[in-house]
Formats: sequence, structure tokens, C-alpha cells
Amino acid sequence: WGWSKPYSNLILHPGIMLSEFNGDGATRRLIIALADSYVAHGRQNAAGAWSFPEEINATTEQARGTLTAGSRGNVAAQQLFWAAWRWTGDARFLRPLEAEIAAGDVGELAELNANVIDELGHADSWGAALKARTDRTGDKGFPAFEAWQLSGDTRYLERIYADEIATAEHRMWLVTEAHWWSDRVELFSDLLQRSRLGGMALRRNQTFPGHAVSWRFDQPTAAESVGVLLRGATRTHLSVIAYNLSDRPIGAVMTGWDIAPGVWRLRQAVEGGTASERTLPFERSAGIDLSFPPGKTTTLEMDLVTSGAPVEQRADLGMGPYDLRRAGRSLSVTVHSLGAKTSSPTWLVLVGAGGRELGRAPIPAVAPPSDLLPKTVVVTLPLPRTGPAAGLRVRILPAAGAPEITLLNNEAALP
Repeated sequence: WGWSKPYSNLILHPGIMLSEFNGDGATRRLIIALADSYVAHGRQNAAGAWSFPEEINATTEQARGTLTAGSRGNVAAQQLFWAAWRWTGDARFLRPLEAEIAAGDVGELAELNANVIDELGHADSWGAALKARTDRTGDKGFPAFEAWQLSGDTRYLERIYADEIATAEHRMWLVTEAHWWSDRVELFSDLLQRSRLGGMALRRNQTFPGHAVSWRFDQPTAAESVGVLLRGATRTHLSVIAYNLSDRPIGAVMTGWDIAPGVWRLRQAVEGGTASERTLPFERSAGIDLSFPPGKTTTLEMDLVTSGAPVEQRADLGMGPYDLRRAGRSLSVTVHSLGAKTSSPTWLVLVGAGGRELGRAPIPAVAPPSDLLPKTVVVTLPLPRTGPAAGLRVRILPAAGAPEITLLNNEAALP
């Protein structure tokens, strides 16, 4: 590790994602220990204000520089602290962020992908400060977005989107035909992600995802026909407003991501129509089928009613198209154990084009990859003696009473 610089923390991205997926103990302990050693070098002045070094020598404990909004790689360090806080709830890991905000750098909240202000309950302080800034300066970036979050006034978003459209137009040649570099060639969508997804899924150097949901529409270009806003999203509350600009109903699947698992209450209302309410299980990677009527505004309010077991503590079996191997009328399938615990015995099923089961074979219990090495089992299925293989799919049946981390890796089509 040597002289640890803020940018050094970018190398933790795979470990952060692994620990988010299946809570891998060794990786999580390592990342938390790094964050703990970093905040241990914090210093508090007579007024109670904290400061933290920019660089630390892991061998000598020598520290130099000050971690501030202007530090190179500061954004990478903030991902480390946020991950440690989310996994432990220990308020010490929020001190570096709070120190920057106390120094007047409240805009640095943009360095984290989640809707931090609402998640930490600081709308009346941090949010108000950002709104005051954009009202004073006409800012078209993150402060303007938070001004919309606080007020609900979409004129702030009009300002943001107009600026993003102009910026994209100015840069279009650079990021297409010019091909001027192999890195940083992008049209930034930070605030579009925050407003449509409730947080950011992806931004260079910001390695801890914060989007509450994602969308998949029933037509290739339908996303362009549905205006969507998520305001004030947290892990236990979602508020969605959507408007269908087209002249036909549009279906969509809203999938949960950075949300708490459990039973949620969904209240849905359509402009000029009746409202409905239901409860349903909702968690990371689970989807909800929705339909948006043409020329109407649809509103959704979702709240966590009953907390469920953490998703990352479950077993998980998965496969992909590359795990399917045909030899004549026989199919060999490599099934991977990807979860946090040993999987329960279950079945691998061959499904025809019409959804009819054509055959099945048992999948034994498989140990978790707790040593970071693959844990797999090969299961063989007979293929139908007649007829084409086109349209055939293989499906892992979830074991009764044993929910998995995700069902999105439980099905694959024959190549």
C-alpha cells in the first residue's frame, strides 16, 4: 500500500461490488479496516472541526497534506468512507464528508451516487444551502438539482437539461468521430440519472452505486416517450411521477437496486382515474410491472412496510449462455454458486418455446465461494429427440423457502 493516496482507493472497486453482491466477509473486513485506519488519522481542532490527511504511509504512519474537495482523488476516498458507513452504520466514517461540508464544500455531496441529503436527513440544512447557492448564482449543476429536490419546482430541471443538451451538442464531435482519447470520452448524464433513477448508477471514479431503480420499457425507443422523475428517493421510500407523451399505453419494468429489501406498500394513481394500493415484495434486482396510459400523469408512492433479510446474506445459483454446452442431444450446464452461503438442493429445468417443461435434472447443494475461488457443479439434461433447439431455455428453480440474491442469473437460452 505504501504511501496511500486518495486515488489508491479506486482499486477497491471490485471488492466493493463483490461485498455489495454477496457480503464477502474477507473483502468487507479489508475495506472497513482501510477506512478505519484512514479516519483514525483525523485531527480535531479546538473548535471541534475535523481534518484528515491526503496521504498516509502505511508502514510509518506518517501523514501529509489535507483531504479536501480540491485534493486529487478525493472522490475515490469518499467512496471508501461511504461504503464503510453503509456496511457498519458507524458515524465516524461520515466525518471526512462532514468536514468538507463544514468547510463550506456542501457541493461535494455530488461525489456520492446516492441521494445522500435525504438519506441522512439533512434537507433543511445541506439541501437548503445548495438551493440558496443556485438561487444566488444561477448554478445549473448539482446545486440546482438539489434545489428541485427540496422545492419540487421543475424550472430548476429545465435549466439543468437545457445546459446538458447544449454541452452535449458542443462535445458531440469530440466524443464520436474525433476519438481523441481512450478515457473520459462520455456525455455526462449525472443529473439525468439522479432524476430518473433516484441516484447515479455510474460515474467515473464513483464506485459505490446509488441508483434506487432502473427502467426497462416494452419498446426500443419507449424510454424517450415517458418522462420520469424520482424525487427524495431513499432506501425505504420512493416517489415516482411519470408522463406518457405518446398516443398508446407503454409498459415498463421498474427494478429495485439501492433499496432495503422487504414488503413494500405501493400506492398508484393515474390522472383523471382512480387510485389503487397494494403490498408486494420488493428488493434489489426485483422488478415491478407497470403500465403508463397515453397522455396521462401516473404517480407512484412506495414505502417499506416490513424489513426483510439482507439480500447479500443469501445463497445464489447462477449461469449464463457461456455455461451451456451441447453435445448431440445432450446439454451440459455449469451452475455457479455465487452467494454468501451453501445453496439448497433444487432443480435445473429445460423449457420449450411455449413455456412447457421438457425435462429436469437435480442440482445438489453447492458451497459458497468464500475463498474467492469458483464453486460450480455440472448438470446434464437430455435434449428432445425431435424438433429444433431454437427457443429452448434452461432455468434454475429457486429452492422452496430459500430466496436467492437475484433471479436475474437463473435463466439462459440455448446458443
